[in-house]
Amino acid sequence: MRIDQQFTKFNDLLFKAIPAIKGKYMTFESVGLMDGFMERTYAYEFYHQLRKFQDELNYNDFTIHAEPQKARTKFLHRILERLEEERLENEHIDDFQKRVMPDLLVHVPDNLNENVAIVEIKPDKGLSWDRKGIKKDIRVLKEFVSGGNDDDGYYKGILLLYSTSNGFNDAEIIKKNYSEIIKDTLGNNWYDYSQKIDLLWHHKVGTQPKNITWE
Repeated sequence: MRIDQQFTKFNDLLFKAIPAIKGKYMTFESVGLMDGFMERTYAYEFYHQLRKFQDELNYNDFTIHAEPQKARTKFLHRILERLEEERLENEHIDDFQKRVMPDLLVHVPDNLNENVAIVEIKPDKGLSWDRKGIKKDIRVLKEFVSGGNDDDGYYKGILLLYSTSNGFNDAEIIKKNYSEIIKDTLGNNWYDYSQKIDLLWHHKVGTQPKNITWE
């Protein structure tokens, strides 16, 4: 099966799984907790719903893995080799290779050229957002869709935001604020990634995510 067809199937799963995520997984309640938005509570439920629909629909052409340690793989080291050859990127190599664990990878295991999608998840906290963390996630998306020396990159990178009570909660404001940081992180050639990296916003419990045109 062609990789674009595999992504179409995964995208179908994604748009079924996200509306099934209940509110208690978007907000983590605990006595004395200062910030009730924990990425992992959302991410793990998202993974659960993806796997559930994957089994129901028998979409078994690919595997969905959560938080794999890609720093231990040949794919990651091929990326680092490429970055070593790109002098302008040298200053970022050390930061990039530390704890590279994407939230979700969709791929055919043991095949360097059947990489379907990489997903990074972030709660939208509005003006209190973690810019450093978001920039790191975008950088991971960028390098994974670019691939390594002699290895194809991932077909699609996805930055998935989910709403919090502190968030912007408006599609145009999301676009304005996140477009700026995405373009800044991708650099002068950001347009090369306009069809490779998607920005999705899960704005409300029980609804499908909105695709935000960040470019």
